[in-house]
Amino acid sequence: MLPKGDSDRSLFVRITESWKFSHWAGAITVAGLWVIAVYEMVSYLLGN
Repeated sequence: MLPKGDSDRSLFVRITESWKFSHWAGAITVAGLWVIAVYEMVSYLLGN
């Protein structure tokens, strides 16, 4: 028998874990886009 508090807590933990994963995925994606933008700008400036 699981008390209601435990099931609610495990659900909260699962949501938090998935949010952490999506947060890191978003941060990595934004960092990658910044790297590409900086690379494009530098190559453009050096090309001219």
